[in-house]
Amino acid sequence: MWFLVRCDEGKCMLCGGGSVIDIYRQLHNLHAYITLTLFQYNNAGMGGKNTKPEEPPLFNKPWREINWRDNQSALQYVKDYRPQTDGQLLRILLHGPVGAGKSSFINCVQSVLRGRMYAHALADNTTHDCFTKRYRTFKIQNERPDTFYPFVFNDIMGLDKDIYKGVHVDDVKLAMMGKVKEGYRFNPESMMLDDPFYNEHPTNNDKVHVLVCVVDANKLSFISDEAVEKIRTIRIEASKLNIPQVAILTKIDEVCPELNEDLKNIYMVKSLKAKMEEISAKVGIPMNCIFPVKNYDSEIDLNNDIDSLILSAMKHIINLGDDCINFIKSMGAEHSRFGAALAPPILSKPWREINWRDNQSALQYVKDYRPQTDGQHLRILLHGPAGAGKSSFINSVQSILHGRMYAHALVDNTSHDCFTKRYTTYKIKKGPATFYSFVFNDIMGLDPIKGVPVNDVKLAMMGHVKEDYRFNPETMLSDNDQFYNKYPTENDKVHVLVCVIDANTVPQMNEKTVEKIRDIRIEARKLRIPQVAILTKIDEVCPEIKDDLQNVYKMKYVKEKMEEFSAKVGIPMNCIFPVKNYDEEIDLNSDVDTLILSSIKHIINFGDDCINFDKDQSEG
Repeated sequence: MWFLVRCDEGKCMLCGGGSVIDIYRQLHNLHAYITLTLFQYNNAGMGGKNTKPEEPPLFNKPWREINWRDNQSALQYVKDYRPQTDGQLLRILLHGPVGAGKSSFINCVQSVLRGRMYAHALADNTTHDCFTKRYRTFKIQNERPDTFYPFVFNDIMGLDKDIYKGVHVDDVKLAMMGKVKEGYRFNPESMMLDDPFYNEHPTNNDKVHVLVCVVDANKLSFISDEAVEKIRTIRIEASKLNIPQVAILTKIDEVCPELNEDLKNIYMVKSLKAKMEEISAKVGIPMNCIFPVKNYDSEIDLNNDIDSLILSAMKHIINLGDDCINFIKSMGAEHSRFGAALAPPILSKPWREINWRDNQSALQYVKDYRPQTDGQHLRILLHGPAGAGKSSFINSVQSILHGRMYAHALVDNTSHDCFTKRYTTYKIKKGPATFYSFVFNDIMGLDPIKGVPVNDVKLAMMGHVKEDYRFNPETMLSDNDQFYNKYPTENDKVHVLVCVIDANTVPQMNEKTVEKIRDIRIEARKLRIPQVAILTKIDEVCPEIKDDLQNVYKMKYVKEKMEEFSAKVGIPMNCIFPVKNYDEEIDLNSDVDTLILSSIKHIINFGDDCINFDKDQSEG
């Protein structure tokens, strides 16, 4: 193992590591370092024993399938795309850090569609400042003269960590709403106000239908917190406007030498998958909306494998944008996403399907669950702000399985402080001396100042926290504490992390609390623990749900709350489940049961996948 050390003004810090190839790759991005020292750590030479062999860089098989042999069908799909409405354009807005490759990606798409190298959008490889200064629309000429494809790209000034450099977040929001005219010159020091380039009456063609975040894979680990925060803020604004979001990860060949040898290795390279997971955790874009590509750079002729990746990304971008266009059309002009105040509170049909009539099969599924290994149980760790309903959710699950109201986990509705102080495991009794094969752990709530330390949550996920440990907001659990479990078994470790959030509080969540949730998510991802969110108290935010719980997936407001939370912390929409915990009821309710059973069924599936993955890894 080689390490890279930065020495600057008398201070030294570790700033990179890996193979020699990794080090030189990292040097490429470290322009400002005063002194760089390269040294090797040899475990055996330092007295170490049983050196673990280096993990192979490739998976045995690709984790995502792509058709490398048939570019023609994907190319034809993109070329043949037409919106349902004549004259409608699909507008794709690219944003991201300076130098990520936004303009280069546009050029690549044009090159693939035109069958030759093309450089319509100017790209600059000689500066770290932003090259794009104006708001420009790039149309791609069709095969017929004076005709263009019905999708267009907009390239904007890059994001920068310095508030006095880079595009204003508010300008990006205005661009998404169609309020920025062609040719507007971005000003890092002031956003667009009372400007001749302000479009007061945007048409549907002016508005953005897909937001694409372009990130350089080389610099992902070095993106500043300020730039990440800008990307998250833009994501939240896009979610409010119902604009789908995608990420393009560029320069992948520069971070993975295996891809220089064969680009078809892309979905087999472990380090690249880790990069994609890293950006997903940082900015909140789901993995199935992240596409790694290699832009054309040094090539003078088209390459089939490069084309495959670009066409795969474009096909998905077009599909998402077309869904957005059709959604706007179905809502009607007066009820568009840009007139949310006029939008109907209840959609004509649910946006997510759920079976309200047959609780019995879902209940039996949960009751019958068994891990493949005898004696193994599935551990579910609940975390989230104080008062979100973690203990109530545990009680609700137990009530359904027992067929009557149950209150094993103590709940307090009289205080805004955390009621759970100790690390407690809740087993659900199945028979006289038997229990279900999944258990819940409830921990102290998150709080901006008080609440459980993030490191204690990490230790709990790793199985290092013993039963009944009393959380201390001011100090974290140390390895010499009597409640520190030095030798955790597979049963001690967490298999699903569930973030429980009160739907009422999503817009007002403290940024420090959000940051804690993100940090916990990143730690869980490192441990390969799947993550789910439970959105509670949905009946309190929507009177229509209080009247009829079956309206839950028809409520635009609930969907917006879920999208907002997804954008804030990075949990994908298909891993967020709105529920109503049992609160004032004294008898079970079929609709309440349906939502809780739906969520617990998915939680069990995710946890079982985690158990089986760990088992396969240990056997391998």
